[in-house]
Amino acid sequence: LGLVAAEQGDYSAAQALGDESLALRREMGDKPGTASTLNSLGLLAATQGNYAVAQTYYEEGLVLQREMNSKRGFALSLQGLGVITLLQGDHVAARVHLEESLSLRYEIGDKPGIAVGLACLADAAQQAGASSRAVRLAAAAESLRIGLQLVFESLERHVLAETLASARAVLGDEDFARAWEEGERLSLGEAVALALAPLPR
Repeated sequence: LGLVAAEQGDYSAAQALGDESLALRREMGDKPGTASTLNSLGLLAATQGNYAVAQTYYEEGLVLQREMNSKRGFALSLQGLGVITLLQGDHVAARVHLEESLSLRYEIGDKPGIAVGLACLADAAQQAGASSRAVRLAAAAESLRIGLQLVFESLERHVLAETLASARAVLGDEDFARAWEEGERLSLGEAVALALAPLPR
């Protein structure tokens, strides 16, 4: 219910429902549920620009995921930390979280997570000035997303749209289209390898 309220823009209701769920799950000793709710609250805070609050939620979730040895959950919390760091303009620190998250997701075969991870690392590449690489990663992410019939979160959609608009302004329409076509042709392994490769200096 909290996620539905957030998607509808009712952040106050989403926060109240999330807080209630978190308190209940903590009282029950439900570690998986607590970690999941912390991630949801982190996303909610990030969507509203409350990055310090979001970081607190994600970091607490990260501790729980580590205790449970949940690679999928750990990757999700790492991604959350990476995204809020990106939104604050620190692509170097963001890449540390995002690369570890993507590596874990590739290891466990989490294709929806890989799609989101590629999109996030596209933004990191664009912030670093690697516009062609950003477009190729975004195209690979979009191809995978469509194939999985996946819908990105509103924050992820917003970040990706800004990344592509910025890259198009740098590259121009012709080079943008060429890079997009190259990205669409990448295999899953090739796209992940590109995302994890060191950025050009």
